[in-house]
Amino acid sequence: MAPSFVRQFDFRVAGGGRPGTGEPPEYLLWIRHRDAAATSLSALIALGDAPPPPAMTLFRQFGPISTMTWSLDVVGLPDPDDDGWRLLRSKAETIGHGYSTQEMQVWDAKGRPLLLARQNVAVFV
Repeated sequence: MAPSFVRQFDFRVAGGGRPGTGEPPEYLLWIRHRDAAATSLSALIALGDAPPPPAMTLFRQFGPISTMTWSLDVVGLPDPDDDGWRLLRSKAETIGHGYSTQEMQVWDAKGRPLLLARQNVAVFV
């Protein structure tokens, strides 16, 4: 049921909820591109957009989502020679009336911050 683009990434759950479980709307994931050559800034940003919104932990079924706003700050660049794994934390702050706001951070494997973001999404479930 996952969109086909997620096959481009490896995911390892490190904590938080999972979509459809009713668990708190927060993810903690290790994520990387399956293509080791994906080391550009746009590849880093794609990691932040790969998981579904954390609000999806509260819904028993998937449905379309649409980003309405996404504010992204690049605060560091990864070492191009590392293994590509990034730790991503995303937490929903508000959920209701078909919308969710969330905040996100992405770190490299050494704990250095790479991305800070805020997003507002429409959830059609």
